[in-house]
Amino acid sequence: FLSQRVQRFLGRWRGTEASEAAMGKVTITATVEFDSESEIQLATELVKTIQAVTQNFTSSLRGGGAGGRSPPAEAGPVVIQTEEQMQNLVKGLGVVERHRSIVDSLHLTFEKQGDAGFQRFFDCLTDLVFSNDANVRPQSVSPFLQVVKLLKDEYYQQMRKAVTPKLLKLLTVKRAVDVDRHDVLHISEVFAVLVQIELVGMQGAATTIAMLLKKPENRAAAVTMLGKTISKCKKQLLALDSATLQQLKDAFDQVTESCFSYDVTYIRKSLDWG
Repeated sequence: FLSQRVQRFLGRWRGTEASEAAMGKVTITATVEFDSESEIQLATELVKTIQAVTQNFTSSLRGGGAGGRSPPAEAGPVVIQTEEQMQNLVKGLGVVERHRSIVDSLHLTFEKQGDAGFQRFFDCLTDLVFSNDANVRPQSVSPFLQVVKLLKDEYYQQMRKAVTPKLLKLLTVKRAVDVDRHDVLHISEVFAVLVQIELVGMQGAATTIAMLLKKPENRAAAVTMLGKTISKCKKQLLALDSATLQQLKDAFDQVTESCFSYDVTYIRKSLDWG
């Protein structure tokens, strides 16, 4: 039934143009005339499907003609059925203006699929932003993580619970003290953004940094994490109780390696640690 409707609907296309772009992609521009309310509904259904499988799609549905009916400007939320669809949806988070519509689809997916839907989103999101491959991860992770602030509280809390162990596993990898800082720069950036959006609490963040500073095999990550945290959320850090800040300072005082000389100067100056 749907196939027949699609064929009839596609038969209404006028002035369709297709051009081959780089990387073998095809760009299609089409003007569609609607003759009935049912065709308007089908157009909206097709737009939802296309939006679910690719981020490189824009649409403008405008009313006109008999009755003056105007279909909605954007398709509504859609249930994400496959991992590929979820990966494409997550990639779309780089455009902040799309966050609200994406979150609506996520909420619908979580409601319909339960934990399986949430886990698919969590895996696709963290596989992307936690990746140490510069060819895979986005240039800036902030917009991809900021979206969690729009989630309903139950999903936000579920995200907080799930992200901590995965983050700690990456941060506690044993590395040489003088490791190439590019090896820890990205995950430290992710850590600071998670603290900034309160997905990782500042109290817990400071305790974690202090713990890692004391271990030579984790010190490069810890120093970089502290520097990034100061850069993104210095006020929140300084708002911690004096005992926590003192514990952090005591741990930082153990950093004496020459490879951290720039970091030590920056951190001490920023936190007024002398």
